[in-house]
Amino acid sequence: MIIPTRKTPAILVVEDETLMAMDIQYRLEGLGYLVTGLAVSAEQALHSIQTRPPNLVFMDIALKGSMDGVQAAEIIRQQYNIPVVFLTANADKITLQRASLAQAFGFILKPFTNDELSSAVEIALYRHQMDARLVESENRLRAIFESVQDGLFLISDDGHVLDANPAGCSMLGYQREEIVGADIRSLVFDARQEAAPLALFQSRTAGSQSGATSSPLYEYRLRRKNGSERWVEMSIAPVLSGLVNQVVSIFRDISERKLLEGHPAQGSFYDVLTQLPNRLLFIERLNRALERCQRNETLRYAVLFMDLDRFKVINNSLGHHAGDQLLIQFGQRVGGVLRASDTLARLGGDEFAVLLEDLAGIADALLVAERILDEVKRPFDLRNQLIFISTSIGVVFDSTDYSSPDDILRDADIAMYRAKAEGKARYAIFDHQLRAQAMTRLEMETDLQMALERQELQVHYQPILSLANGKVEGFEALLRWMHPKFGEILPNNFIPLAEETGLILPIGWWVLSEACRALGTWQRLYPSQPPLTMSVNIASRQLAHMEMMPRVRLALAQSGIDPRSLKLEITETQLLDHSPETVDAMNQLRTLGIQLMVDDFGMGFSSLSYVQRFPIDTIKIDRLFINQINSSNAFPEVARMIISLAHELGMGTIAEGIETAEQFERLRKLDCPYGQGFLFSKALDSGRVHSLLDRLQAMPEASQAEIIQLCNDLSP
Repeated sequence: MIIPTRKTPAILVVEDETLMAMDIQYRLEGLGYLVTGLAVSAEQALHSIQTRPPNLVFMDIALKGSMDGVQAAEIIRQQYNIPVVFLTANADKITLQRASLAQAFGFILKPFTNDELSSAVEIALYRHQMDARLVESENRLRAIFESVQDGLFLISDDGHVLDANPAGCSMLGYQREEIVGADIRSLVFDARQEAAPLALFQSRTAGSQSGATSSPLYEYRLRRKNGSERWVEMSIAPVLSGLVNQVVSIFRDISERKLLEGHPAQGSFYDVLTQLPNRLLFIERLNRALERCQRNETLRYAVLFMDLDRFKVINNSLGHHAGDQLLIQFGQRVGGVLRASDTLARLGGDEFAVLLEDLAGIADALLVAERILDEVKRPFDLRNQLIFISTSIGVVFDSTDYSSPDDILRDADIAMYRAKAEGKARYAIFDHQLRAQAMTRLEMETDLQMALERQELQVHYQPILSLANGKVEGFEALLRWMHPKFGEILPNNFIPLAEETGLILPIGWWVLSEACRALGTWQRLYPSQPPLTMSVNIASRQLAHMEMMPRVRLALAQSGIDPRSLKLEITETQLLDHSPETVDAMNQLRTLGIQLMVDDFGMGFSSLSYVQRFPIDTIKIDRLFINQINSSNAFPEVARMIISLAHELGMGTIAEGIETAEQFERLRKLDCPYGQGFLFSKALDSGRVHSLLDRLQAMPEASQAEIIQLCNDLSP
């Protein structure tokens, strides 16, 4: 018997006559082959293949059991890709037709000689090897065809598209099944050139007979599915085979080059930093989309306008180089969720815009906006430092009301600011009410000038609780504007106006004085150890202002409170301001005994080691981390690290925005000492605070659950 080697073909014999099977085994082994086994039924053969796969199967057509050789061969071909040679004594036409359906690699009619047996083996193995190589080659060519970034069309000599790659389909806005079979002449935009491509293709197929395979470049305007045009640069190569009747058309989009050629005086249409289209090119494309939709009302487009929330902080903290890298990475992230036919542009600064065309409806645009928001949530790596940012997006869907791109961008900008006012890291859809609100904003600027004089501003107070026992430790002063026309207005909607107009100084001094006065009253009426505290937000212009220390001393003197019970909250942006006035003010405040807190900490713009350089007592963990603290992303780990490091550095921590019992429990397990949020209470007016403190004084042994329930009962 032959000793098998790695190259020795292994053969399974399937024959229901035992003597015949043994004879075939004897002959094959005498010819130098390895027989892996003998099977008398299809079921036995399939089991043998599973346990010891052969290189070839000799299969009798007539077998014992519920399955004949033809059925077994079909299973072997589909599931195992092993060649089968049929053994049969019956060569009738019907049997051969059935056997051919199983795509057998040969037939041997009984009786047969050793030469016939050997020839059948070698031919079957060779054919199978060649088939495998052909499939591998086809798969390789298909992979190349699919991955090439230029458009590729396989075209017949009569001008019909036989195949198209994804890049070509996307360039023209078609699905593959829509463009295969199309006449190339129907894709040419200029009717005067319709015959030119077909004549060119036919000349190339004819020229290939003589070996001419190189092709010059030709320029054509091709028609997209939506009726718009694309300038392409096209070359043509014949498909070399026995009968040449096909060509491959290779083309790339040169529309931008044509646009530049048509506007030589306007310079570059691309942003130098991000290499994205700039405002000028975006306006040009948006104008074309607007014109097409005016001609064809079935066409749909949308514009997304966005900027990076708190981008200025990164420039201030890490430098402009890091800011530039963030803009580049942001553009790459957003571009990664768009189609090739969409336009992403940098309009200037940290403002970006996206033009989406060929939409089925507004749901398509909102899906893109959601994908962008999700993509931006992942941390950015800037100079080996992880940065968390977000973006706010304004969405404008096509409307017949628009006559210019500037109007569309104006309304998208308005919608973006609505997204920011609603909390950032989200999108807002423009409607005409938003434009009215923008006009209202101008009115509010005027009204804000009179708000203090008319006593329309109020200070509300949100309780800050111990997460260990539920005890109310103090309050944060939060400003509210009770507008006679618009009702209660939250700070996010008018503090930016106050900062722009300079009113932030008189408003800020008034809030400081009012909060200290209220705290002094509560400390006298409801004494506790330690006494209640008050947190007050201080704007950048206040902290660096020459009146800062005199105003603080005046508020302390008028209220009679211990300076140690006053906590002033500053933002990371203010912390990163290295001006002598700011640093000097912080040191003087600390000398007085006033505690300093960093608000909204944890977004990655500064580190605790950096914060340690300043006289900071407490950090407030940004609500973004609290919202995600029970998720599976990086936020819970970042929150844990902030709390742990703050403990080690001797700093306190307060968690902002606690809204669920799950967040509360997780923060307790992380040993976060204090927290505030809607789970406990919204901000209370001074009357409700009095009611809360009255009831707490009457319940000195109240449990944590009772205190939280009491806060909830009084929360508006």
